[in-house]
Amino acid sequence: MKRLVFVAFVLLMAVSCGGGGVRSAPAPVSLGGFTLADVEMMGNGKVVAEVAGTASAPEVIVKVEGAEGLKAVYVTLKHPEGYHPVEVEFGEFLGAKEEVISLAVTGRHGEVPCGIIKVHPEEVSGARGSGEVMRVRYEAGADTAAKAVSAAPGGDENKPTDLRLIESGTAGTYILRWHERNVGDYDNSGAVSISDLTPLAMNFGMEATDENSAIGLADGDGNGSIGIADVTPIAVHFGTELAGYNVYVAGNMEPLPNEDNPEAPLSVMRPADPGSTRVEYEYAEVVLGGTEEVTVAPSDGTSEGVLSDPATVEQPEVPEAPENLVANANQAIGPGRILLTWSPNSEPDLKEYRLYRKAEGETEFTEIAVVPEGTIPLQYTDTNEGEWLSPGIEYTYYATAVNDAEAESDPSNEAANTPFFPAPPTTPENLDATDNCPPYGLTVLLTWDASSGDYLSGYDIYRQAEGEADFTLVGSTGEGSNPQYKDVGLTEGVEYAYKVQARDCFGQVSGFSNEACSCCSPYVPVEILEITIDGTTFGPNEEAHLTVDVTNPAASVTWNADSGYFPYGNHGLSVAWRSDGSAGSPQITVTADDGITSDDDLTSVRTTTMDSPGVAPSFTAPSYRKQSSPYIPFQQCLDNHCVITLSFDDYC
Repeated sequence: MKRLVFVAFVLLMAVSCGGGGVRSAPAPVSLGGFTLADVEMMGNGKVVAEVAGTASAPEVIVKVEGAEGLKAVYVTLKHPEGYHPVEVEFGEFLGAKEEVISLAVTGRHGEVPCGIIKVHPEEVSGARGSGEVMRVRYEAGADTAAKAVSAAPGGDENKPTDLRLIESGTAGTYILRWHERNVGDYDNSGAVSISDLTPLAMNFGMEATDENSAIGLADGDGNGSIGIADVTPIAVHFGTELAGYNVYVAGNMEPLPNEDNPEAPLSVMRPADPGSTRVEYEYAEVVLGGTEEVTVAPSDGTSEGVLSDPATVEQPEVPEAPENLVANANQAIGPGRILLTWSPNSEPDLKEYRLYRKAEGETEFTEIAVVPEGTIPLQYTDTNEGEWLSPGIEYTYYATAVNDAEAESDPSNEAANTPFFPAPPTTPENLDATDNCPPYGLTVLLTWDASSGDYLSGYDIYRQAEGEADFTLVGSTGEGSNPQYKDVGLTEGVEYAYKVQARDCFGQVSGFSNEACSCCSPYVPVEILEITIDGTTFGPNEEAHLTVDVTNPAASVTWNADSGYFPYGNHGLSVAWRSDGSAGSPQITVTADDGITSDDDLTSVRTTTMDSPGVAPSFTAPSYRKQSSPYIPFQQCLDNHCVITLSFDDYC
């Protein structure tokens, strides 16, 4: 649908007008001193200018060549002393006059800012090709317009309309708040310029229901809708700049200092990135001794604009208490959690909700969370800051609503629940305490059957020494550890009783296991009594046996040299052969290994050197070798079928 829009013709101490068709241009003349500056485009193309007319009545023609999707052109034409503008005419290259908005400001000394833009440029296609967009006609004579300088916002239309003092909760101290007023600054850049035509064109014809919204910024005449009349405020306030505000308390000629940066030139600085909506300012601490008036003045950084009317003291309205607070706890919500839900408040200035909790047995509520207004869905899950709530404890909650003035409502209804938890771990079974003392220190090794549970995190071990009245926690294991524990640093000859309890990651515990007892026996060294050999062999099916007799006899273990290693099983004794090629008598070293300690902890029981002639050398070498010669390698011994079996008694 084609929109009908009138072209804006703005007068500022001179005439500027929009034109319909493009007139034939007079022949160009050579005239220096005219300059094309500050060129901006929406779309692509090359902006060029030529000077035509006569020396007494020149005109500058601005064209675009090779345009593609061109929707707007903004330029500033600078003219030399001795000339002043008398008329601006816009061509129809971008569209007919009802399809564009144009503006020329002729009341600035030495320059004429001009702009033309399609209405709703985001919805229409741009111009293509080449054509004239505007021409400015001049006459010889002095330029009587004032020189262009920046200025702070002036006029009653730039007075803040909502300057208010809000009680802070501390006697005599107030929060000062207001919204910025810089009429004509439709793009929220802080300065009124030709580019403010862009948001005007984009929002043309729309209703401005909220003056602080992006659309409301473009409602320069304040009539509630965006139309052609909103071009005039751009021209009226052209060149206005806003850097921030100074805050004054009556009776003091000096503005209040900047709270964030005492070295800043203004009480409140305009934000570097203001966003798309009208900037709201806050001075957080205004101290008044009575009924002093508080005002603000806009500044461009060097001078001040219009002083505001005094601020009104606003008693903060207290929000209504939130309703329908419910505390939910079940398996779907998860272990150790309570989900809180409530109905949203309807106040337009609502800032947040605050949640309070009291555990069973406590007398006071404590604030646990702040939920911003607008959170979707409106809910909060209490996990006790990730540490989980406690099993079997009922928790009671209430909520309050807080507005922008920090006014807090009365409490909501109270809601209570007990968090869900899975079943605790099963009780450990078959606890066994084994005297594991010598030769590995005064220790007891505990083993048990593992507990079951989805959240099992470990076990706690309790001990009661002979003569003690109670069990004491002496150690714990972590998640995924084997069901065993070694208790160290015990006293020889003292009997110890143990019991074990499983726990999960929520702090739930199982029942206690059965009790198991053990006594650290004194250390009795193992001694090798005798190493004997019953003969030698050179046949493939014959064996010579080497026997090691030890004290404290127990089960017998056999080592066969064919296997190349020892022991077979989880613990026992090991035998070290003399290095290949070494000379001297064969040497056998017997060491104890309990299968739990590392190799570094192997205990050497005894070393026996077989150095007698005759039988002993036959253990590792055929009889034709001399006793002092190097022994054949172990593998060669096996190749010669010298298969030897070592039998010995257990060491513990």
